[in-house]
Amino acid sequence: MPDALDRQIQDTVAAGRGYTLVLLWKGPVRDQSEAEADRLQRAHLRHLFTLRNKGSLLLNGPVLDDGELVGIGIFAGQDRDAVRALAQADPSVEAGRLRVDVRPLFGIPGDTI
Repeated sequence: MPDALDRQIQDTVAAGRGYTLVLLWKGPVRDQSEAEADRLQRAHLRHLFTLRNKGSLLLNGPVLDDGELVGIGIFAGQDRDAVRALAQADPSVEAGRLRVDVRPLFGIPGDTI
């Protein structure tokens, strides 16, 4: 017989919806000068904040362990091709400093960190 926690799980999962996860990895071209890397980082942040301000990018941030995976983003909606196009328009991706991996994600609306 379901208890209160089982009902909470069922109701919460039923309210879930699809999102798109973008994983940012170190790209194949990482030999930019310090000045160029700084310029690309500023352009990268401007790109992300523009997407955030438009409501496309819901959550993003760097991965801090100095590994190959350097950032994540969660985008509204499930259109992977559209999100891939947005992610690939990032100046750091275009320059080869970053590469993107786009995945479907299930989440619960209203979850926060």
